[in-house]
Amino acid sequence: MTSNASNDSGATSPGHHAASASPDGGADGGAGDGGAGSGSSGSPVRISPMTLRARLQWPVTSNSTPESGPGSPAAASIDIDYLRAGSGPALLYLHPAGGVRWTPVLERLAASRTVYIPVMPGFDGSATQAGIDSMQGLGALAGAFIDQVIGARCDVIGQSFGGWVALWLTVQRPECVDHLVLEAPAGFRPEGTQGAPSDPEALRRALFAHPEKLPPGGKSMEMEAANGRMRAHYNAARALDHDLLERIGAIECPTLILHGTEDRVVPRESVQLLKTRMRHAFLVYIWDAAHAIEIDQPERMLGPTLGFLERSEGFVANWGTMAVNPD
Repeated sequence: MTSNASNDSGATSPGHHAASASPDGGADGGAGDGGAGSGSSGSPVRISPMTLRARLQWPVTSNSTPESGPGSPAAASIDIDYLRAGSGPALLYLHPAGGVRWTPVLERLAASRTVYIPVMPGFDGSATQAGIDSMQGLGALAGAFIDQVIGARCDVIGQSFGGWVALWLTVQRPECVDHLVLEAPAGFRPEGTQGAPSDPEALRRALFAHPEKLPPGGKSMEMEAANGRMRAHYNAARALDHDLLERIGAIECPTLILHGTEDRVVPRESVQLLKTRMRHAFLVYIWDAAHAIEIDQPERMLGPTLGFLERSEGFVANWGTMAVNPD
């Protein structure tokens, strides 16, 4: 296990860790059975999200008021659909390029938190929005959603494409983010490396080590194709976001980076680059998970994620001998 020396602030020094698990697929000492809590009989209590719509004022400045003055674009209203589930402290989840999917991980998180999942413009049948055509713009939109819907600083989880958006949110609006969890974040592949394949079958193999765990009711091929086109719309097909890379060193909030050991979309070099640039980040490898960690290994993801959200840097101690340096 990586040694944790104290820094000037008294917090433990972040390091690399790997999530191990018992052979039956349950993380030792991790979360329970993947349900959303238990009722009096001990059976899981199912939590289903509500679909809502918010009208956001846009564009906005960093203090959440519409921009004004000569040359400033006129403020307009943008309708954003979002899912909300659970109760407790707010948690913003930013979805991957495949769109929104309600998973056992989100259901379990909703057992103790109010989970908000905005549908980013252009995804899942929604319309694109004029003036929002970059990852930086989506980060600003996420900040507006926190201001105008959630109403307070909150924890943020971003998966893949959503992790890229989460980082832009955090560098632009650090006051909005309490804890940051990045699940296989995109945007930091070494130049010249292959990203997500375009062939549907090859993409499926790259995304999932265990596609049999996919929840029922998937999206149509037409919607999947439309979602995929949004990567080009937001200039998210490029390997490396140099502008963002130059800014992530200023991030102060505690950050947990999760990476599947079988991920063939985001290479290990990507998450290691993030770890070296972020002063308050932990890197955890999830065994036997490909790119979609929360589908392949929900329990192994929930263990470190819940511990991190509840105890910040203190989550490391709870993992004991399971927190090891895989390098």
